[in-house]
Amino acid sequence: MQQWIISGVVTRESLISRTGKTWKRLGDISELTQYFTIADEARNKRH
Repeated sequence: MQQWIISGVVTRESLISRTGKTWKRLGDISELTQYFTIADEARNKRH
């Protein structure tokens, strides 16, 4: 998941579910925040 976030395969708006019944935005999962921050910083350096 971390590599997908950093490479831009998934975004904060992407949804994830363990069972297919309840879905959660990746951006709402605190454990992933650091990876989205890294991805944002990398994209900002390229522009």
